[in-house]
Amino acid sequence: QTVDSATQITGVIAKSSLPGSGEPYDVRVAAASGLASSLENQINVDQSPVFQDAAGSLGTFDMSSAITPITVEAHDPESGGQVGFEIISGSLPGGLSGATTSSGYVISGTPSSVSSITTSTFTLRANDAASNTSTRQFTITINPVNYFGDGSDGALDTTP
Repeated sequence: QTVDSATQITGVIAKSSLPGSGEPYDVRVAAASGLASSLENQINVDQSPVFQDAAGSLGTFDMSSAITPITVEAHDPESGGQVGFEIISGSLPGGLSGATTSSGYVISGTPSSVSSITTSTFTLRANDAASNTSTRQFTITINPVNYFGDGSDGALDTTP
C-alpha cells in the first residue's frame, strides 16, 4: 500500500486472494499510532451485473402510437463500467427495437397493429467487461385500438 495523499491510499492485492464467496470485502486502514477506520462492503470481484428493474411487465401500450422510450438499467457492482445487453430468448413486440446505450437498454418505436391484446415476453441478458452475465425476463403488452368505440375490431359491417 502507498499513502498517496491525506485522502487516498493505493493498495494492490492478488485477485486470487479474494475469492468471490467472501464478497463484498470490507476495507480497514490502521495507522501505527493506533488510529483506524473501516468501510464495509467496498470491494467486489467478478460479480454479475445487477438489474435495477424488477422482472415482469414494462408496460402496456396502444398499437400504432409511438411509445415513450423504456430504459432497462443494470450496473456492474465492481467497476461501474458500462453494461451491454442482448435479447437471448423471445422478442420485442413488432415495431419496437432495443439498443444498448450509456443509460441502459433503451426500447423505442411504434408498436405494429394487433387484432387483440398481445403480450410479448423476452429475456434480456446483461454482460459486463469481464464477461459476467445476469438475465431477467420482461413483458410488454400491446392493445389494439378501437377507433369506433363500439367494441368492434374497427371493421365496417355492411350487412343489411
